[in-house]
Amino acid sequence: MQDKLIDIETLEGDKLIVSLCCNYPFIKNALPADYRHLDIVEISIDRMEGNNSITPTTFQTIVHRIIDELNGHPEVILYYFCNVSYDIPNFRKSRNITAQEYRNRLFKSLFRRYNNSLPEPWRDVEIEMSDPETETTYYIHILIRESQVAAVEPLTKEIANNFNIIIAMKVQE
Repeated sequence: MQDKLIDIETLEGDKLIVSLCCNYPFIKNALPADYRHLDIVEISIDRMEGNNSITPTTFQTIVHRIIDELNGHPEVILYYFCNVSYDIPNFRKSRNITAQEYRNRLFKSLFRRYNNSLPEPWRDVEIEMSDPETETTYYIHILIRESQVAAVEPLTKEIANNFNIIIAMKVQE
């Protein structure tokens, strides 16, 4: 699969970009030989303009566009990192959770809701890691087809081993 940018404009006029970026080498190299043909695709959603809350309709649009891409590329593993870089517009501090935990919960909820739209069952493998220096908790997800489950353990180990590299990359973005 090739890297892809999907532009989305909300009804409120906000502009978002959904990035599907392929094959970070340190993760791709962790795949067992039988799975090296798979593409590891990171999903990233970035706000380019606007500060309105993202509505359920917009989330539905984002998820459907991602699902359309997945259905056209059966040889992928998805990777998602709940970042801490940006505040969430209109995020209620009364929730008593961090922005990345909110993103994590939202992501899991969306995955469960739309998993039935995919041609084959997928599994959401969540990795929760903490940075001892900042005491920040990070949430990483690997979305993998049931038929590819043997690739999960080496991927999670590689992510854990490269946690500092991943965090450094995300801070720079």
